[in-house]
Order: sequence, then C-alpha cells, then structure tokens
Amino acid sequence: MLKTWAQTDVGRVRANNEDAFWEGGGRDWYLALVADGMGGHQAGEVASRVAAEVIGRTVESADPAGKDGPACRALLLKAVARANDEVYRLAQKEPGLAGMGTTVTAALIHGREMELAHVGDSRAYRLRGERLELLTEDHSLVQELVNQGSLAPGEARFHPQRHILTRALGTGPVLKVDTRHEELRPGDVLLLCTDGLSGTLSDAELLETLRNTPRAQAGAELIRLANSRGGRDNVTVVIVEVGAAV
Repeated sequence: MLKTWAQTDVGRVRANNEDAFWEGGGRDWYLALVADGMGGHQAGEVASRVAAEVIGRTVESADPAGKDGPACRALLLKAVARANDEVYRLAQKEPGLAGMGTTVTAALIHGREMELAHVGDSRAYRLRGERLELLTEDHSLVQELVNQGSLAPGEARFHPQRHILTRALGTGPVLKVDTRHEELRPGDVLLLCTDGLSGTLSDAELLETLRNTPRAQAGAELIRLANSRGGRDNVTVVIVEVGAAV
C-alpha cells in the first residue's frame, strides 16, 4: 500500500509556474514524476506540462500491472522518449516555443520494486530509517565541477551557474536518460522535487522536515520553508510512503 501527496507552488517571485507533476496508478503499480520547464515567455510551462502528460498517459495506457522490472524500465524509457519527441517537435514547429525544454524525474513503482528515469536537475530522494539518500545525480554544470573536484558539494547550491543544465528533455532529437532500479521496503519514503526545493533547502533540512512533520503535512511544510527563504523559484514536491502491503 502506498500513501502519496503532491503539490506545486509558483513561489514568491515568478509570475508563471513552469513546474508540473504527475501521479497516479492502477493495480499493483504507481507512477510519480516532477518536471521543471525552461524557455522564454511561457515555453517552459508548455514543456513541463506536455512532458508530464505524455509520460503519464503513455504509462497509464500500457498498464504496467504484472510487468517485471526490465519491462517496466523499458516502458518508462519509451514514455520519456515519446515526451522528448513531442516537446522537441513543438519547439521546432512554434517559433514562440523555440529552445524550450524540461527536466524530468520519474518513479514507476511496481510491487516492491521501483524504476527511476532522470534527466536534468530535479531530484529523487529516499528516506529509509534515519538516512536520506539522493538517488539521482544532477545533469548540471556545477555537478560536473563537483565530479571533477573543482567545487565542494556544499558550495554547489550557492554557485552562480547552478541553473545551467547539461542535459534536458526536448532540446534535441536524441536524449540520454539515467535509470536506476531500487528494491523498496515498508516504511521507505520517496521525495521527488524540483530544484526550487533542493536548491533552497539543504539535505539536512529535508531530512529533518520529513522525519519530524506528519507525512500528510510534509509537502506543504517543505514548500513553506522554500518560500520563507525568498521563494525565488517554483517548487514542486511529490511524497510517497511505502506501506507494509507493497
């Protein structure tokens, strides 16, 4: 059994919300994703919404019930590829949407297993016991600097070029997607979020909030904390709690 909460907020500065999310499921499966769009005018808003809808509808129509890990992973990758094709097609077709793209971090849960697909700098975390683990790696310039040893991990959140992505959905005809398989345990809590949250709060603050806030209020509390720091970006949060019957 899964308990889920999802919320998005425009923040305190921006006029439009370029974030989007999808969450839903069927018998023995559940899909959650967050997307953070980029592009001039309202193009980022279009990119994230289209990506979320295409991925969600593709998985939903295929019905992952009864599929094993490799089949679910293949389905999720197929859905992300379709979303990339559609966002890229729209960007080529409509001059006002040229150059748009979006991050995507998606989790497809089937039974006690989870498949992750990830592009960009939105994130997936897992709280297991007292430990919060980051399950994704940002596709960003600052992350490359961290990997090279040129930048300390603690400095990445405040780096002036932290928003420069090295990979995004919809910006080209071919997309490289990171995947990860995880076995879930009862009591695990998954957090999917855009960088309006992870770029504002530290991992220690995320951990403290998830541990000390009633689960049904944790998403709203995380958004409140991000907005209390200035709310300079849109914030989207999906929280999934794994129950004993999964």
